[in-house]
Parts: sequence; structure tokens; C-alpha cells
Amino acid sequence: MNRHRDRFGGVPWHGPAGDAAVEDLWDAEVMALARDQEQHLAGYLRSAGCDRGLVDNVVHDSFVAARRRWGEVRRLDNPLVHVYRVAIHRMRRLQRAQHAEPGYDLAGMSGDTDPQAAGTRVSPPFDGCFVLLPRRQLEVFLLHHIYEFTISEVGAILTVSERTVRKYLFLAQRKLMQWADLIASDLEGGQEGQ
Repeated sequence: MNRHRDRFGGVPWHGPAGDAAVEDLWDAEVMALARDQEQHLAGYLRSAGCDRGLVDNVVHDSFVAARRRWGEVRRLDNPLVHVYRVAIHRMRRLQRAQHAEPGYDLAGMSGDTDPQAAGTRVSPPFDGCFVLLPRRQLEVFLLHHIYEFTISEVGAILTVSERTVRKYLFLAQRKLMQWADLIASDLEGGQEGQ
């Protein structure tokens, strides 16, 4: 039995049958990707509204899905795009199954947890502004600006066109700029009174 099977629950391969050297190489590649990216993916999922109890399962299932099809996934320009796509679809499916409205848990972005797990820190006055964004705008903004995926990679993850990604990015940035102007004017007004 392969030494990495416990990590992925003994999931069968859809790759070259019987080639133990290739299986070991693929296991090592998937394990390295999971080690490097699972905390970032978990931070993204929490930021995008995934229930805390589901995050670990969604992350694990996403890497298991990548492992199952690693022969195809490893040939992609960025295999992480596939992992994020699977994670987002799984998160949405689980949320629909629970009949829950997605909330926006910003703990991963506000400094309440390890900043490396979320990818970055957002200053406290801006924490609340993300809940004002519609789900798609939030996803596009987080993937592009916080997790630094290119516009084409964001489109591939969310299965939308690059034009749609640009539109959502523009709308999100405009709303966030309006929020920043409002906060700045409130802060200036509060300082003048002192």
C-alpha cells in the first residue's frame, strides 16, 4: 500500500494502473500542493462564507478530487485552479443542501486567525465592507486581489468569462471605494471635533 493513501482515504486512481513509480510521483506532487495550499484554500472558503464545520471537509474533498484526476490536472497551467473550482462547487452544493444562506465569515481576513492562513490582513475599518458585496463580486475580489489569481484563472475557477470577471471586479472595487470614502469622511469628521 502506498504511504500517502491514509491522507486521501485510500481513494482509487484513474491513472496508469499498476505503475507504482508514477503513483508515488503523483502522490508526492498532490501532497506538496496540499501542504502548500490547504491553509490558503481554507482561508478563502471561510472568507467566501463556507460554514466553519464544513471547511475542512471541503478542502480535503477538493484535494481528493484533484488526486483522482491528477493525470489530467497536473497538465493544466495552474492545477490549483482546478482545486479551487472543485472547492467552490462543493461548498455551494453543501450550502444548498443545508438550505442555508451563505454568510460571510471574515475571521480569516480580519486578523482573528493566522494571517498566512487567510493570505493577507485587512485593516479593521474595512472588515465590514466585504459583507456588503454580493456573493459573486466577493468571490472575484478575493480570488483576484487577495489570493492573486489572474483574471483568466478566476474565470476558470468560477466558470465564467473573463469579461464577466472584469465586470464583477469593477463593481466590487467601485462599492469598496465608496465604502472607503464614507469611512474616510467619518474619520475626518471625528478628528475635527477633537
